[in-house]
Amino acid sequence: MGFRVPVDTAAAPGGSGPSKNRRPRVTLAWVLFFLALLYDIFPFDIVPDFMFPVGFLDDAAITTMASINLAEKLFSQKRWKIAGFARKVKWAIIGAAALAAGFFALLIAVMVKILFM
Repeated sequence: MGFRVPVDTAAAPGGSGPSKNRRPRVTLAWVLFFLALLYDIFPFDIVPDFMFPVGFLDDAAITTMASINLAEKLFSQKRWKIAGFARKVKWAIIGAAALAAGFFALLIAVMVKILFM
């Protein structure tokens, strides 16, 4: 079993040249990465940083997802096999963050119910 590189049909003979639709995805990935860095230094968060350690975990999750998204887009532009792995890791982190957020919301709901019962 060998590794097959997908053929860019636009670059084939008779095509209109190399595909230009990959460039905006990489630019968007860079924009999301820098927005994630701004989110880290901005004092207002989804979960405030004074709620240790959850406040720092949301910053870390957003920055990690933006970094992996950027790596995925850069590697897929070069058509490296690691792009598929980066995509899987990105979605695993998104799933773990969603589970953690759900657990945190459930914990808050239980605490409110106990306090105001």
